[in-house]
Amino acid sequence: MPSNRRTARKTSAKVSRAAAERLADRILAELQHFAKDAQSRNQEIALLPKAALIQKIRGQTSHSPFIVLLSWFALAARGSSISASVGIYNPDPVTYLASDLFAHAFWGPANVVTDLDTFLLSADPAFPRVGIGIQVAPGFPISLGTINITLPAAVAAGTYVMNWLLFFRNAFGVGTPLERAGVYTVLT
Repeated sequence: MPSNRRTARKTSAKVSRAAAERLADRILAELQHFAKDAQSRNQEIALLPKAALIQKIRGQTSHSPFIVLLSWFALAARGSSISASVGIYNPDPVTYLASDLFAHAFWGPANVVTDLDTFLLSADPAFPRVGIGIQVAPGFPISLGTINITLPAAVAAGTYVMNWLLFFRNAFGVGTPLERAGVYTVLT
């Protein structure tokens, strides 16, 4: 197997609580740069709360790498193009290549679905599905993946949920889902 591992692993639970708190503070401080940039573009921003970040660093709730930031447009006109971003932190000692680590975005009510098959099948066919490969080096800087989406013009005005799935691709078998997240956009 190549030196850049292609399978998910649980993050190490050997990180002390104090070390995890220090690392969480450093991650959140770095994310402020992304937050200010997103806000300057009138985007909404969601940062992983410190308590949840500490749990992920300690390997209590997540595989690695994991999502630490989301930015998106909360208001958009039907038929317009928007961008959305996902920030990834990698606590592992290896770089994951953009040919192996992907973030997939789609629209639909998947955020409330627990089963992965149903999650993916709940995609609204009126909206595009977009994937992006993300190269993620160990530690810092936080890696950012950004997609551009043209919203459909022929949908009703209202609130729609965009879902993210972070996963490892497997060329000869089933890939490994790592994490999911969701944001919303009100279409006018």
